Amino acid sequence: MYRGRVVEIADCDRLYDEPQHPYTRLLLASVPVSDPALRKERTRSVMPVDQATGGGGCAFRGRCPLYAALDADGRVRCETEEPELRPLGGGSSAACHQA
Repeated sequence: MYRGRVVEIADCDRLYDEPQHPYTRLLLASVPVSDPALRKERTRSVMPVDQATGGGGCAFRGRCPLYAALDADGRVRCETEEPELRPLGGGSSAACHQA
């Protein structure tokens, strides 16, 4: 969940192994791992939390590493359309235009 909305649904194994929503990826990347051999490269947010954009469109767009991607019409859908939770196959769903 992000700002009170479900952003991803998946079974436990798929969620941890193949997260589809950028927020889920950031959350999983922030989990501390004590063994240096098992550490993964951390994904950083584009903006700090207090500067994240509100209003119309995707609530996560101000922190999303995929935000700059354009749609087929050359628009950034994230600015104008709130993404709906949609099925992605394999039993998972995500509320992201780029997933």
